[in-house]
Amino acid sequence: MTKKKIRVGALIRVSDMRNKLVHQNIGTVLQLTDYKTSQKIKYERVESLSEVLWQDGTIGWILTNRLEVVDEEWRD
Repeated sequence: MTKKKIRVGALIRVSDMRNKLVHQNIGTVLQLTDYKTSQKIKYERVESLSEVLWQDGTIGWILTNRLEVVDEEWRD
């Protein structure tokens, strides 16, 4: 699993642009979670997912390794 410094509240954008028709390229991270890509024990690969509120108002999940931080929310 690739760990990036992406946190809840971070302003992010899609870094790889696999699908150039995606209009949701900037958003705010709402939640982070991990999941196993296979139920088979010999494949212990775990990926990180981010739930994002996109600029067009939709909410969706995306692989965290496809994101890069634009700006982070400042908390005191």
